[in-house]
Amino acid sequence: MSVFATMLLALTIAPSCAEGPFRDSTLDQVLAAAKQEGKVVMIDFFTTWCGPCKKLDATTWKDPGVQKWIAEHAIALKLDAEKEVELASSHRIKAYPTVLFLKPEGSELGRIVGYKDAAAFLAEAKDALAGKTALARAKENLVGNEDSPMVRGQYADELAEAGRYEEALKEYLWCFDNGKKSPVYTGVRLSFLLSDITRLGRDYPPAVKALEERRDAAEARLALDPESFEDAVDAVAINRALDAKARNVALYDRLRAVKPLATRIRIVLGREILAPLVEAQRYQDAVELFDKPEGYVTGSIQMFRGTQTFLDAADEGMKKAQEEARRSMQANTVKDCARMYEALLGSNRNVVAAKVADHLIEFCPNGETYSTLVLSAARARAIDEARAVGERGLAALPDADRSKLREALATIPEPK
Repeated sequence: MSVFATMLLALTIAPSCAEGPFRDSTLDQVLAAAKQEGKVVMIDFFTTWCGPCKKLDATTWKDPGVQKWIAEHAIALKLDAEKEVELASSHRIKAYPTVLFLKPEGSELGRIVGYKDAAAFLAEAKDALAGKTALARAKENLVGNEDSPMVRGQYADELAEAGRYEEALKEYLWCFDNGKKSPVYTGVRLSFLLSDITRLGRDYPPAVKALEERRDAAEARLALDPESFEDAVDAVAINRALDAKARNVALYDRLRAVKPLATRIRIVLGREILAPLVEAQRYQDAVELFDKPEGYVTGSIQMFRGTQTFLDAADEGMKKAQEEARRSMQANTVKDCARMYEALLGSNRNVVAAKVADHLIEFCPNGETYSTLVLSAARARAIDEARAVGERGLAALPDADRSKLREALATIPEPK
C-alpha cells in the first residue's frame, strides 16, 4: 500500500465523535485498518436501554489502563445492536454488552459478555488475544467444582454462546435437576437459569421440550399430592418462564377442585395468577388466594423499598440508569397492586379496597397512580369509588399532573 493510501485510510478511520477509545467508522474500515496496523478489531455491541452497557461506558472504557491496552492492541468500534441487527445476528449477539474480538479477516478470536470492571476486562481481553476463549476458562473453572450448579451454569452459558447447544442444554438441565439441593442456588434456579434455558430454546427447541417435560412431571405429582410445595414451585416457575400464564390458572383450578389449597400452595400461585384472574374478572377467586389481601399490597411496597436500597448503592456512573429502573419498578408495583384493589372492589370488599388505595397513594402520589386506581375501579363497575378517588387526585395533584387523571375520569360512564 502506498504512503498516500495509508494516510488516506488512517484519516477515514480516525476517531471523531465516537466516545472513549472507539473510532467512528464502519466494520470494513476498521478490519482494513487492523490488518494494516497488525491489531485486532474490538466491537462493543450495546443497546441504548442496557444498564450494564452504560456502566461500561462510565467506568471501564474511561479507565486509562484499558484505553492504553486498546490503543496498543486493538481498533475499537462501538455498535448499537438494535441498529446493526444483521451484523449482531451474524455474530450471535444475544446479550448486552457483548465485546467481540475479531481477527483482521473477520473471524472471531473471543468475546466478553456482560459488564466487567477494568481489571476483569483486561484479564479476559488478554486471554482472548492469546487464544484462550471464555469457554476454555469456564471449562477450567469446572475442574474441582463439578458439583457446583453456579459454576456449571457459567460453563453452560459459554457452551451456548459458542453454539454448542446440545452440550449447553445438558449442563443447564443438570443445574435445574440438582440445583434444588443447594439453598443458595434456589433463587437462581427458578429465575435466571430458567431464563437461560428458554433463551436457548429459541435456537434449540429441545430446550423448551425438556422444560415442558419437567413441568408435566411436576404437575402429575401435584395431582397425587396437592400439597407438594416443591412440585408447585417448579411447575409455576416453568410456566412463568414459558409465558404459559393460562396453564398456571388451569393448575390452580385443578388443584382446588380436589381440596382446599394449603396456604403455602396459594402463596406460590398467588403472584402468578392474580393478573389473569383479575383480567377474567374472577374477583372472588383472586382475593381468596390471599389470607390478607391488604398484606399483599403492603408486602409488595416493602419489597420495592428493599430493592430501592440496592439501587441506591449503585455507583455514580449508573445514576441515570438507576433512576429509570426505580421509576419503572415503582410504576409496575402500583400496576400490580391495583389489580388487588380492583379484585377487592369487584368482590364487595370496599373497606379493605379503600385501605389499599391509601397505601398506593402514599407510596406513589402522582397522576399515574390515581389514573390507574380510577380505571381499576371502573373495570370492577365500582363507579362511585372510581369518581371518588379521581376527585381526590384532582384536589391533591398539581395542575401539570392532572391531565392523565382527567383522561381516566372521562372514560367513566355517566350515571343514568
